[in-house]
Amino acid sequence: MGLATHSGSGSRRSGSRTAKDTVLCTLTHAYAVTDCTLTLDDDANLGNRLFGSSDDNFKVRVGALSSFTASQQRELFEVLQQNMAPFYGAHSWKTKMARQKKESKQTDARFAAVFDTQHANDEKLAAFMQFRFVEEEGEPVVYIYELQVQANYQTQGLGKKLVALAEQQGNRANQAVTSAPPLTKVMLTVHKSNERARAFYRRLGFDVDDISPAKSDAEGDDAGYYDYEILSKPFS
Repeated sequence: MGLATHSGSGSRRSGSRTAKDTVLCTLTHAYAVTDCTLTLDDDANLGNRLFGSSDDNFKVRVGALSSFTASQQRELFEVLQQNMAPFYGAHSWKTKMARQKKESKQTDARFAAVFDTQHANDEKLAAFMQFRFVEEEGEPVVYIYELQVQANYQTQGLGKKLVALAEQQGNRANQAVTSAPPLTKVMLTVHKSNERARAFYRRLGFDVDDISPAKSDAEGDDAGYYDYEILSKPFS
């Protein structure tokens, strides 16, 4: 199941140079805190933190795309292909996939991948998330660019736990850094036609964000043109 995929429209930036600098400070600190804590947490600890110490069927690995093996990277894109290609035409998906692969190599992209350790031959990718710390409308946020679950592992709570990991990393960054504005929310993009994913996020407390075309262009001629929604959930 493809639960989220970024539209590729980029972050909307606004505000004065001073405001932008303070937001950049927040994002820089968030990456520093995340990379430090995830380096200290080995795969087993991350798995225990998400799934509980009694469940050793899964382990979680987090890092840049380059931290995964070539085989694991292929698995990531295979799951993305299987889940998301049906929402695109053949030509548009080919363009989308090429852009996704390019964006995935960017230095600010972080991947969280769940592997099934009980697979007969080797660890098998069960689900993954790509997330970043970015600026949206002058606010520092956690943005989930991709959230994908293999067909055989759906309805096992993996997507929910990966969203929880994104929220956890945002909260950790906010607790560790008090000298800069806090990360305000978790955001993501979802296809309007993906009713299953939209219902999933509603259950987790997400709502349509103010910058989503459905709201920001509600009175414009292009309100019905967009095939996606931008959802968000504020940090408590």
